[in-house]
Amino acid sequence: MEDLVELCIILLSWFIGGIVGGATGMGSVMVAMPLLTTVVEPGIAILVSCIVSLYAAGHQTVSYGRYVSWSDMPPMMIGMVPGCLLGVLLLMVASVQLLSLMVALFIFCFVTLQLNKKIANWQLSASKPIAAVAGGLFGFGSAAVAMGGPSLAIYVILRHWEPNQARGNMSLLWFVTSAVVCVMQLFAGMYTWAIFQIGLIGIVGTALGQCVGVCLGRRINLVLFRRILLIFLTISAILLLRKAFL
Repeated sequence: MEDLVELCIILLSWFIGGIVGGATGMGSVMVAMPLLTTVVEPGIAILVSCIVSLYAAGHQTVSYGRYVSWSDMPPMMIGMVPGCLLGVLLLMVASVQLLSLMVALFIFCFVTLQLNKKIANWQLSASKPIAAVAGGLFGFGSAAVAMGGPSLAIYVILRHWEPNQARGNMSLLWFVTSAVVCVMQLFAGMYTWAIFQIGLIGIVGTALGQCVGVCLGRRINLVLFRRILLIFLTISAILLLRKAFL
């Protein structure tokens, strides 16, 4: 009976995460992890999330691939590499708490500025160097504080991408990152058969949730989408502050 309860919780956590990810293009792991860690050890939960993320990002890329801005993707992926390296190097000289606090304060400042209509209407121009910087910030956030989504969400808001375009771009970048991480973890011998089994359960829950989420996403207009991203950013900043002061 206990195993059945754990199975249902794993399915439910990723089903809810899949709905959020399918509708917005991000946030599935952040939503699924709190419930998942009630039945799975945190270290295992992270590995499971990487496996499920690879499927989730792949499904999202297929669903929204035709909306991808291919001119933005190469510079963002190129910029992601030095961003990851910078994040790793800073972790060697600064604490996770300090880095989390810095990123959290930056996010709070951005969200506060977005409450001003004049500032919120300002649009960042399309530029390969700027896209590379955005990719670098995404890589830095992923490596330094294990949270690259907020920097990507900020770039989406500043570019004023319409929802489907934003989902397509974020999903492709997420898929590439997840693939690299999973390959590295696989060769490092971090996966076991038990982890793959839990990951498979998570994939089933995510697949069902994303089907619902994609349908809901079609009803989200640009204004609502930007508000959802700002809520996502606020929650991310709160989680980072929690990490900074624990």
